[in-house]
Amino acid sequence: MARNTVGLYLSVTIEKRQKYVPIVTTGNNKYKAGWGLLNGVPTEFPNPTYVLRYSDNGRRVWETVGKELDAALVAKKRREQIQAARKAGLELVAGQPTIVPMQRKTLAQAVSEYRAELTMTKAERSISGYLFDVNQFTASCTKLHLDEIKREDLLRFIQSLRNRSPRYEPRTIYNKTMAIVTFLNRNGIRKLLHKSDWPKYAEKQVEMYTDEEITALLAASSAELQLVIRFFLATGCREGEVMHACYSDLNYAKRTFTVQAKPAYQWTPKTEEGTRAIPIGDGLLAELRSRQGDGDVNRLIFPARNGRPEGHFLRTVQDAAGRAKLTCKVELHKFRKTYATDQLREGTDPPTLRKLLGHKDLTVILNYLATVRLDSPAARAKANRADRFATVAISQ
Repeated sequence: MARNTVGLYLSVTIEKRQKYVPIVTTGNNKYKAGWGLLNGVPTEFPNPTYVLRYSDNGRRVWETVGKELDAALVAKKRREQIQAARKAGLELVAGQPTIVPMQRKTLAQAVSEYRAELTMTKAERSISGYLFDVNQFTASCTKLHLDEIKREDLLRFIQSLRNRSPRYEPRTIYNKTMAIVTFLNRNGIRKLLHKSDWPKYAEKQVEMYTDEEITALLAASSAELQLVIRFFLATGCREGEVMHACYSDLNYAKRTFTVQAKPAYQWTPKTEEGTRAIPIGDGLLAELRSRQGDGDVNRLIFPARNGRPEGHFLRTVQDAAGRAKLTCKVELHKFRKTYATDQLREGTDPPTLRKLLGHKDLTVILNYLATVRLDSPAARAKANRADRFATVAISQ
């Protein structure tokens, strides 16, 4: 144990002997009540006693602090303050509370640090989204310092989102609340909201383009935009993945497109699972090979006029949708949903589709699967069977 640190242990009885075992911590550095590490193995102990371990003038001390974890954590914090005071040479008065001056971080400082961290880990577009949410919170929060933020500040923020005009969708309010809770967690402020405080929302049914909508959209598009749309539909890629697609990502022998980091553009896939190979149809692959010609394989497939990644796919697709007089919601992510449902209809199993889409888990895939099953012949047969009494004669 490092000098001046305070450890938290469990005092337990094993084979009629008292032993001290370190308390188990979870992945987010929280203590797990009643669990200790016995020979390196997480083990649950009924009704343990919590104990602090620290050094006092070079002497190891074990201090019993009760059977409640919350009380033990308060005692641990106080002991840490005492240790810090002694290290700073402050005089301690017996029986008096020890106050250790601590530098308080302002909300503005926390936002500045968060911005610097995002700059090192996120794409510019993602940074804008994260900071927009945080700035909305700071606009509604009247507190200067982080340690002043309470549950009421989060509730006021949620209410400000609900009162906004034009109104946010319930799911958007939930996502923005989650973004602020994550921001506060990074600064050690946790568990402010009660379970009932969280914004409620209903999961929407997955929307995808119909064949008729895609046909109309392509008919209203230029040859260049047609190829872009077909690439979205054939790969199920995210917008950023298409923006940074290069000819070097195409494997003509294996007939695949690989999503991978592009250091030249300071871009990486959204998740670790985002690096993946995706099969491409022969027709599209042949057109891309012809388009590539003898040029540099490292250049972008769909560059902007200045040769940089194209950032206006959505606008050009929406313009084409307007010319096609489409009445459905038009968004790039809808191409990805269309790809996913097509794959499931063709028999691709959910774990394989998860890899093709670069998802971390199956949650979203199962939502797609539920939508596909509603449209299946089997679902129609079940619905018809449920209505099998429709022809029963009405008694006079």
